[in-house]
Amino acid sequence: MTPDEHTRANILYGREAPLFECDFGRVAAAICFDLNFEELLRRYAAEKPDLILFPSMYHGGLMQGYWAYACRSYFAGAVAGAPCTIVTPLGEVAASSTNYYSFITTRVNLDYAVLHIDENDAKFPDIKNKYGPAAVIHDPGYLGCVLLSSESADVTADDIVAEFGLERLDDYFARADRARHLPGRMEP
Repeated sequence: MTPDEHTRANILYGREAPLFECDFGRVAAAICFDLNFEELLRRYAAEKPDLILFPSMYHGGLMQGYWAYACRSYFAGAVAGAPCTIVTPLGEVAASSTNYYSFITTRVNLDYAVLHIDENDAKFPDIKNKYGPAAVIHDPGYLGCVLLSSESADVTADDIVAEFGLERLDDYFARADRARHLPGRMEP
């Protein structure tokens, strides 16, 4: 909340930011001014929700995509008087309300994995050959990662990741960070 909301209305700042375990996945919540706080973003990014719900008076602009990408989560924003959006874990707007309709509906598949393309992309043709349309590999361009989704009731995205030895984006970045700190790899 903004600093003057406590002063004007005696609203207290929240202490907790729990994730909710639902039958369809793990859900986080943020409201309004929350999108400006890195502390909450880091907490959610570490906890890896499947979906972030954002009812708000403040739109947040590019922060919606930033939060979705940083948390590797879908982001559903319901904003009063501004476009409501569904943002993918790659930070892309999947659906948005319009000037004619203030609501949106779209299908969101929470059976997904975010993968870096480096070293994984050689396996993508084999995945498509085996699973066809049951495995969707979406490349947004310019980001160096893809969203792998399973459209099958018989195999999950996690199953495909394990079967093909794919490396998730966060694991790839952690490996890259470890590699740069090995002896002899950093300039003096």
